[in-house]
Amino acid sequence: MTLRNFILKILADTDTKSRSIPVRRALAIAVSLAGLTGAYPAFGQAASEHSVGLEEVVVTARKREESLQQAPVSVTALTSDMIEARSMESFNDLNNYAPNIELNNGRVDGGGSVAQLYVRGVGQEDYSFPNDPGVGVYLDGVYVSRSSAGDFGFMGVERIEVLRGPQGTLYGKNTIGGAVNVITRKPTGSNTGELEFGLGRYDLLDIKASYDLALSDNLAIGLSGMSRSRDGYGHDFTGRELRKENKEALRFQANYEGDNDFTALLQMDWSKQEGTGSVGALRQFFDDGGAGVVTLVNTYVAPAVAAEYGLEAPFDTFNEAWINRIDETEHFLSGGVEDPRDNNEVFGSALTLDWLLGDVDVKSITAYRTVEIDVQRDGDHSPFPITTVAVEEETFQLSQELQFSGSAFEQKLDWILGLYAIREWGDNSFIAPLIKGVYEATGLDISLITDTEIDVLSTAIFGEATWHVTDKLGVTFGGRMNRDDKEYTYALDRIYSGAVVVPEITLDETWNEFLPKISAEYAFSEEVNGYASYGEGYKAGGWNPRTLTEGTEPQRFEPEYISTYEVGLKTSLWDNRATFNTAVFFSDYEDIQLIAVTDVELPDGTTTVDTTINNAGAGEIYGAEFELVVRPVPNLMVHAGVGLLHTEFTELGQSVIDAGTATLDNEFIQSPSLTFNAAVEYTQPLGNGGQLVWFVDSAFKDDIERSVQNFDELRTDAYWQFNARTTYTSSSDNWQLSAYVTNITDEIYMTNGVDVRGLGSSEAYYSRPREYGISFKVFL
Repeated sequence: MTLRNFILKILADTDTKSRSIPVRRALAIAVSLAGLTGAYPAFGQAASEHSVGLEEVVVTARKREESLQQAPVSVTALTSDMIEARSMESFNDLNNYAPNIELNNGRVDGGGSVAQLYVRGVGQEDYSFPNDPGVGVYLDGVYVSRSSAGDFGFMGVERIEVLRGPQGTLYGKNTIGGAVNVITRKPTGSNTGELEFGLGRYDLLDIKASYDLALSDNLAIGLSGMSRSRDGYGHDFTGRELRKENKEALRFQANYEGDNDFTALLQMDWSKQEGTGSVGALRQFFDDGGAGVVTLVNTYVAPAVAAEYGLEAPFDTFNEAWINRIDETEHFLSGGVEDPRDNNEVFGSALTLDWLLGDVDVKSITAYRTVEIDVQRDGDHSPFPITTVAVEEETFQLSQELQFSGSAFEQKLDWILGLYAIREWGDNSFIAPLIKGVYEATGLDISLITDTEIDVLSTAIFGEATWHVTDKLGVTFGGRMNRDDKEYTYALDRIYSGAVVVPEITLDETWNEFLPKISAEYAFSEEVNGYASYGEGYKAGGWNPRTLTEGTEPQRFEPEYISTYEVGLKTSLWDNRATFNTAVFFSDYEDIQLIAVTDVELPDGTTTVDTTINNAGAGEIYGAEFELVVRPVPNLMVHAGVGLLHTEFTELGQSVIDAGTATLDNEFIQSPSLTFNAAVEYTQPLGNGGQLVWFVDSAFKDDIERSVQNFDELRTDAYWQFNARTTYTSSSDNWQLSAYVTNITDEIYMTNGVDVRGLGSSEAYYSRPREYGISFKVFL
């Protein structure tokens, strides 16, 4: 089957009847890009002897520096220039710039800063420990274990690499869906710096500064810092701003490069954010599903609330009048009154040592990180005290990685061997004063506070060996032996009555897995490289973090597994004026961990909700990625990327079906069937010696399910987004002035949501609106 036919097969499996004409055009782009694989000679014939080729993009996806075009993995790389041109502020802005990736503001009960990341349909929906991320995030080689600490700013970032598929034979911590490497700029002793000021919509004030200082011929330090403040773009019922943000961050680096093949890099980073939570609203009202709770609130609590806030019918009770849908102009208004919080503080340090001992390179990475979060939301989005939820969490991690790498047999064999250990510990309080006021009137208490602790030790030995059979053919064998030891302590009490629902209990479990990988790479020519690979991934099990059933210990869920087959082709065209990279893949996904909110009937006959994680069954994932970069003339650059994704359940457990969690017809959450991005950059020289750079980019995403049950009300409709930026650089190259607009068409779409029909409602959270601003940068 040809690549073009494979793509058409994928498209045939998707429902295109409901898509708009622009969506069909985006689908056609994938086929057109695939058609380029048969047009290489034409590019070569059109090349000019004076053509200006593309700059080489170097990645470290395989733990060694190599050209992106020669790395036999599916990876998207964004350089610092690309990050700045796209006006990217933080980790969440990656969402629109890599095929088959979905990244949003995370679970609504984790605050707007929680990074919820999916790659090729695999990720982590519930950020709470003791659950592991499905996609690993690495900051300068250090694994960031908690997604609640994942939205660090792009201060001093040199490059970001998005790897797709299981990663474990080259990385310290195993990840099942993929990995994101964030590589910061290391100090070199250049005695240079930058100072930048930015102003924008919602009273944005953005200040960044950095300096690279030489202390000696061998030692340089880097200092950088940022401060960002802006008003919120939504309001609650009291007029309090939502998504208001104040953030500060600092980074220190000391880089020593010895004369005897030894280097040492010490890094420390700190950030603190104080905000007012995400912008959301009531999405749906369930008088049937939450009849008991709604009746109690409207009978015993609503009269006092209505009097306090001067509410008149139909707003004097909790009902469908409080619904605020996305297609109405008030989508940035919430009816909530509880204090919204989105606060976190992060500290990290790492020491990286690198020796060259004969023919063996030895690297040690020792790291310590901690994160503290304090978030709260008004989940019913009304003045009635039904679903207020707060989370207070503090976690710590200490990790050690040793890497040994080298070549043998006259460089016919390249190898790497790693040893890894990470310990994570912390505590979490989940506080939900549900239906406040009902207890005083009736004695019914369904409020809850869970206190949990974790202590996790993960250890592994991993490695890969590549045998260069010929100058063109290489074969790689890899493996990972992984052990996860988890200890989890859980207790559940009622807030108002003080009743002990689940006495403190400590649970522990150990999982051991071996994960193999095999791949082959072949250089068809200097311009064309292909590869085929098979790899397995695994995510450890855990316990349900919010068990509500009286006297019942938290239910354990088991690990999930994935086996991925991938074929890729990387091509340089037109005298290196263009690159075209493709990958097609198939994944067999087993024991999938799914989260769902289900109704629980209490002994007295009333209803509350329970959030559970189950090993739902099995599924299949297949699709493709296409990425094209073209420089047709020296001053013009064009980027384009397409992701095609098909997900389906092939097997479901009876308990999952009985609970209504999912059916075989359901699609995976956070897995749009089509993603598309494109960008055009034009550099315009000016007569005074300066230059203008014009940059426009766009992104499209097909429908996205936000709930495991595929509820209509929690589905994000397909959307386009457009951004633009222009930058003037002075003739002396010592200052820049930029202006930008993000989300030009003011496209508002649902970023996440949660269904709690047992409490009478579902809620949704929305994207940022159109924003604009200017920035002034001085090079010191």
